[in-house]
Amino acid sequence: MKGFRAGLSNEVYMEGDFHNILFGDHKIVKPEATAGKYTAAVPEGIKALVFAGDLHSEQEREQLEKILGACRIPPEHYLVISGAYKYFSFRKLADIRHIFVFGVAEESLGLAIRFRSHHDIVFFDGKTFIKTVTLRELMDNQQLKNELWQRILKPHFGTA
Repeated sequence: MKGFRAGLSNEVYMEGDFHNILFGDHKIVKPEATAGKYTAAVPEGIKALVFAGDLHSEQEREQLEKILGACRIPPEHYLVISGAYKYFSFRKLADIRHIFVFGVAEESLGLAIRFRSHHDIVFFDGKTFIKTVTLRELMDNQQLKNELWQRILKPHFGTA
C-alpha cells in the first residue's frame, strides 16, 4: 500500500500528516510518549490515575479528594501523577479503569485523542478518560463544578 510502511509486529507507520502516530495493538499512542516515562512502582489496587499537573495548594488536594470520593473511589485506589509523565507509562496496567485529566493537554500526556469540550468522557484503550478543567478552575467556578458532576461524573459512576 502506498503511504504505509510496516514496522515490527503489528505496528504500521503512515506517511503524511499522521507520520508521528504509532498504531500498535489497535491503539493510538504517540511514540514520543516514552520521553516522560514513569519509573516508580505503581502500588497494588490502583484503579484510577489522576493527571492534575502540579497541585499548588492543600485546597486543591482536598477538592480532588472530594471529587473522587463522590465517585466512590477511595484514596488507596487512585494515584495522582504530577509532573510531565505520559500515559504510555501506565498503559499496560490492567487494573487501571479510569483516567482523570484535570487541565492537562492531551498532547502533554502523549495521547492522540481529542476531547470535545472542557468536560468530556472518552472510552479509549480499554479505559475511561474523564477530562475537565484544572482543580483551581473548578474551585473558583461553581457552574463548571456542577456541570462536571451532572453531565459526566454522576451518570458515569451512578452516584446520587
